[in-house]
Amino acid sequence: VARANGDNRIAIIIPCHRVIGADGKLTGYGGGLWRKQRLLELERDVVAPGPVAGLKLVD
Repeated sequence: VARANGDNRIAIIIPCHRVIGADGKLTGYGGGLWRKQRLLELERDVVAPGPVAGLKLVD
């Protein structure tokens, strides 16, 4: 996953910023962890509350 994310030149279109660690913490991001956190916050703010169709919880 890290290699694929590192090679991703269109990160805003192919959302590698959504990859998080197994423990739920933010992990490396080419644009910096502060930017990764901000992108996730922006997405959270625009997504309607409630379940998202097709989204599965992964343990």
